[in-house]
Amino acid sequence: MKKIGCALIAAIFLAAVLLVASAKFLDVQIAKDWYENAVSFVGRFGLTPSWRLAGARSFAEDSYTGSYEADCAGQNGEESVFGGTSTKEHKVCIKGTIRPGSGNALLILETGGASREILPGEDGKICETVVLTGSSRVKLRYQNFTGAVHLEVKEATAK
Repeated sequence: MKKIGCALIAAIFLAAVLLVASAKFLDVQIAKDWYENAVSFVGRFGLTPSWRLAGARSFAEDSYTGSYEADCAGQNGEESVFGGTSTKEHKVCIKGTIRPGSGNALLILETGGASREILPGEDGKICETVVLTGSSRVKLRYQNFTGAVHLEVKEATAK
C-alpha cells in the first residue's frame, strides 16, 4: 500500500508540474480537465482489483458509482469497492443490505482523510447520502463473515 501511496503522490506532483509548465500554451480549462483526468486515473489504483473481491462489482459512470453483490463464507479482510481520487466533490447515495449469518461485515467510508463506519439498521439495510472529497473509498471489512452483501452507489440528485 505504501508503494501505491508514493506512486500516487509522485503522479500528482508530476501532473501539477506539467500543468504549471503547460499553462502558458494551453487553455486553462483544458489544463484543469487534463489534471482532473490524471488524478482520477491514478486514484483508481487504490481500489481492490475485481479478481480479489469477495463478490462481483460493476461500475456505473465512474469508479465512485455502481453495484456490488457478495455471498460470503468465512470471509476475512478489507476491500475497497468504490471510490477514487478527484479534485471535484462527488455526492453519492449508498443503499444496500448486509445480511449476516455469522461473523461481522462493516461498511467503512473514507473521505478527505477521515474514516467512519456506516452502520446498517436492525433489518440490515443501509441508506445514506454522502459527499466524497479528495481521495475517497467505500470499503467493506470482513471478520469471519458468512452472509450476503448488496450495495448500490449512485450519484445523488439535488432536490
